[in-house]
Order: sequence, then structure tokens, then C-alpha cells
Amino acid sequence: MLRIEAATRRVVVGPRNALGETRIALAELNWLGPPLRAGESLPVAAKLRSAQPPVPATLHPGAAVGSAGGDADLVLAAPSGGVAPGQAAVLYDGERVLGGGWIRRREAVAA
Repeated sequence: MLRIEAATRRVVVGPRNALGETRIALAELNWLGPPLRAGESLPVAAKLRSAQPPVPATLHPGAAVGSAGGDADLVLAAPSGGVAPGQAAVLYDGERVLGGGWIRRREAVAA
């Protein structure tokens, strides 16, 4: 399934390779690592499912990221399948946990 269009009651399907995500929106970011500022980017390893190994990514924090929460964009170095809103993304520097957030749904983009 590529997307759900609730207003028209449609489910859009496509080939498996179309499911790969490279840009993931994170909400309620809980950050344990060094302070982040909006506009900076940070290379991280991102674990998107508990049974999958971490993958290389770059974190782009939004405004007001800190231990109390915030939003960020996570850009993966290669497409990853099975990314779904509501899942957790845990971010690492080697074996050290830097933080994590909840994957949120991106606003629908008109085709």
C-alpha cells in the first residue's frame, strides 16, 4: 500500500520498490545527545524496527528540539521499506543512544 486517501475512500497500491522511504518526519523527539539547533544536521544511525540493524541517516532538527520534545526530519542514506506512522525511530552514534522520536504521517502531496 502506498497511501490511503480517506476523503475518497481509496487505497493506492503499487510495486514494492515504490514503498521505500528516504525522508521521515519525527515528532516528540526525546534527545539525550549533545544540544541541537534548528538548521544544523547531524549524521546518525537510525533503527526503525527492533529486529533491523541501524541504517545511516542524517537528522535535521526543527525548532526547539530538546529533552522536552520537538520535531525533526530524518533523511536515510538509502530507501527503507516498512516505515509507518506511529513507529519509533531510535537514533545512535555507534552504540550510544542519542535519542528517538515517533514517526509521523507526512501531509499528503497532490500528484
